[in-house]
Amino acid sequence: MTRVFILITAVFISVSALSQNKKILYGFAEIPQSLMMNPGSEIDYQWHAGIPLLSGLYAHAGLTGLTISDVFLNDGIDVNTKLNLALAKMDNQDFYAVNQQMEVFNVGLRMANKKDYLSFGFYQEFDGILYHPKELINLAQQGNQDFTQTFSLNDLKFKMELLGVYHFGITRKLNEKMTIGSRVKLYSSVYNMNSTKNTGLLVSRLGDDNIYNSRLQGVNFEVNTSGIIHNRQSVMERNAKIGHFLGSGNMGIGLDFGLTYHINKNTVVTGSFEDLGFVRHTRQTTTYAIKGTQEFDGLNLLFPTNGTIDYLNEVQNELPLIEGAQKYTTLRPLKVHGSLAYQFGEAKDNSCLRTNYVDTHRNEIGLQLFSVFRPRRPQGAATIYYYRRIAKFLKAKMTYTVDEYSATNFGLGFSTHIGMFNMYGSVDNVLGLSDLSKSNNQTINFGMNIIMDHNTSKP
Repeated sequence: MTRVFILITAVFISVSALSQNKKILYGFAEIPQSLMMNPGSEIDYQWHAGIPLLSGLYAHAGLTGLTISDVFLNDGIDVNTKLNLALAKMDNQDFYAVNQQMEVFNVGLRMANKKDYLSFGFYQEFDGILYHPKELINLAQQGNQDFTQTFSLNDLKFKMELLGVYHFGITRKLNEKMTIGSRVKLYSSVYNMNSTKNTGLLVSRLGDDNIYNSRLQGVNFEVNTSGIIHNRQSVMERNAKIGHFLGSGNMGIGLDFGLTYHINKNTVVTGSFEDLGFVRHTRQTTTYAIKGTQEFDGLNLLFPTNGTIDYLNEVQNELPLIEGAQKYTTLRPLKVHGSLAYQFGEAKDNSCLRTNYVDTHRNEIGLQLFSVFRPRRPQGAATIYYYRRIAKFLKAKMTYTVDEYSATNFGLGFSTHIGMFNMYGSVDNVLGLSDLSKSNNQTINFGMNIIMDHNTSKP
């Protein structure tokens, strides 16, 4: 069963088109959604309105250490052998991650003072990460017959959450060189499940009543849930309601902040952080825990003449599981962005350009850095990119990224403006699209907006 679970997880993540590093969208100021990563982005809109439910669709899935090809490549080697070899190469730093976002609405408006731009909206997000529990996988593969080996519960770390996010931001142009911005977020958690601070050992010895005696030693194992299981009612019975996105009772608050600064006419730096915040889970919560030291001699197989034996209850009696409804707090995954860019190539026709300080250039090259704080450790990425204003109606950005997944990650994005209509899209890890079975990371992003900017009425 464990092998089946591993394969299903690997297949789902490897082939899905679902990293939170929107490297192509970051700094792409012609797209209003770039404000969601840096509220201090330079923009020149009079107003914008996203097409409801279509203004921002983002999906990412990835895993490290394993691909479908590693296990299912038709090379004459037994699948079980290849799976064992692939799992042997993985360690507890490898992970499976999924992130998906959908904007419900996104609107922005420039104030009468011309310096401030207000934006607000609501989006839905699912975020999940599971670290590879190497020692527990070894236990499932090899068993516990080696009495010299212990198995740690520290490797078992995972977190997943489905939530709705209200946001309100303001962007202010302080002067020709500096633009700053901030955004306040209100989180409404629909589902949450996390287990990130587990400790303890599984130790096996020769037993008295059975061959083996297993000891859970110094265990502090805990799984916190909210909105998933409560009074043993099913998810569909209680939680499949749109109202939980609007106000579940498990609420939190967060803050984004960002800036753009021009060092000189050609050089610009940016920086931002997203989701400096938390969610407080107080309603519909369930906690499952095992504490201390527990002995387990196994089950005595009984063959009753009447009725059946409830072996699940037998296991629960041997390993007492504490079930409660305690309140708890989770931190949002803090994301940090930074960039340094050089702009060059003055345009002959300024009608294709925005009216900001240095937007008299058609080309831009730069370096972007990104980090997201995860339960085990921060995960980072470095991107170099080339941005080109091809025409008044078309801009493009190409990226090359080194991150946790790959050192050969090339991405491509575009933004089109036809009158007031804007459509944008991007694909990350373009090389992986040719053979998804060998890809361990895929990202897509797409959206449509209506934008009124200073240049809409220009010839």
